[in-house]
Amino acid sequence: MFPTMKKEESDYREIPNTQYLTVPKEYNRAGIISHVRYQTRKNIRLSNSLCMDNRTFKEIRNDAIKMGYKTKKEISDYVNWVKFNDEMNKLLIKFQEALIEAEYPNGLGQINFN
Repeated sequence: MFPTMKKEESDYREIPNTQYLTVPKEYNRAGIISHVRYQTRKNIRLSNSLCMDNRTFKEIRNDAIKMGYKTKKEISDYVNWVKFNDEMNKLLIKFQEALIEAEYPNGLGQINFN
């Protein structure tokens, strides 16, 4: 089993200078903030640990076909899912960059596995 993330009450505090960042309606802003604060407290830099997708629309579409998606809807759903995940990763990184700038003047230290 995977360990559960033990979040602290302070993990839910708004991150300074992120009011302009819009969170998709499917997600809970407080949940995103708590996740970013938790990962940052563990000294995990999201820009190094998240997979960014640099493929073009055509490449993603062709990969979907290679993986066996057949209908236009299946292919479209896959392309949209890939692009949505990429946008979410970028958003998480922006939140973390703002957090590090505001609350970690010396940057992040070594990864904390505890």
